Amino acid sequence: MDIIRLCSKITSIKMNGKFLVITLFLLTISFISSGCLMTLSNRWYANDNSGVAVEIPIGWKTSYYRRGATIFIKPKSYEKDEGITSVEIYGSACGHTIIMSAEDNINANVSRLQNLYSPDTVIVDKAISRHTIDSQFFSNVHIIMPTNPDGENAVDVTQGLYLFDIRDNSQNYIMVLLYEGKNEILNDQALKIIESIKIDCNKK
Repeated sequence: MDIIRLCSKITSIKMNGKFLVITLFLLTISFISSGCLMTLSNRWYANDNSGVAVEIPIGWKTSYYRRGATIFIKPKSYEKDEGITSVEIYGSACGHTIIMSAEDNINANVSRLQNLYSPDTVIVDKAISRHTIDSQFFSNVHIIMPTNPDGENAVDVTQGLYLFDIRDNSQNYIMVLLYEGKNEILNDQALKIIESIKIDCNKK
């Protein structure tokens, strides 16, 4: 009789185990089909000193240098010898004492680069373009420039660079640079990072 009861318990355990496995399998299928499967998501980085917030994709990192009030955003897999894709957000968007137009701001920064390198080696290959995202105004220009102004073959190796002026309805604005690298996927991600920038001067 005891042997019969023991066999019955073992059979019950096996059946319950099979039922549990089947239940978990069906639940997994249900979660996947309903879009409930857990996925990694982007994160938001906010900097009160700069008055901006920006969405950072998976695989990118941020650093802030207080002396230059600059936010650097780079891929975690960043290596110099592979070409640089990086985003740099300069200064603070809030409390400007001199208000420049977006076009004047961009042209002034292009002139600084031409003075640093030379007018012949810093080439504006796309005119200033403008678009609006969520009531913010994005103006940008694309230039081609040497990667190293001090090297022997300074003009032989060039790099694409976007200069962005981003501002809100209150004329708070910030300058953003995008250094293009060899990886087009990272370049596209960098553009999306810039387009996610939100100016918020309420905390300043």
